[in-house]
Amino acid sequence: MEPIHVSELFRVLDLVGVFANAILGGLVARELRLDPIGFATLAVLSGLGGGMLRDVLLGQGPPAALLDYAYLVTALAGAALSYLLNVSGSRLAANLACH
Repeated sequence: MEPIHVSELFRVLDLVGVFANAILGGLVARELRLDPIGFATLAVLSGLGGGMLRDVLLGQGPPAALLDYAYLVTALAGAALSYLLNVSGSRLAANLACH
């Protein structure tokens, strides 16, 4: 088995963060009762916004989200998941409070 390179590990962790933030954007879209385009818009903005801001502030080339299509696909997958699964903010908060 070949070892995982550190850069690939950082990419995977970055994509996990994009996915999680996209789901959060989708939860906001559900609370606002937006349509699928609204879900996608909020998920992409919340999923990619933080990482793009980080990359711009670090000034080490263009943001990774603009160079790798996997970031957009991951954000849209988070939007689709949050659109298809009816998890409201109050149910999520209740589940977190029980654990």
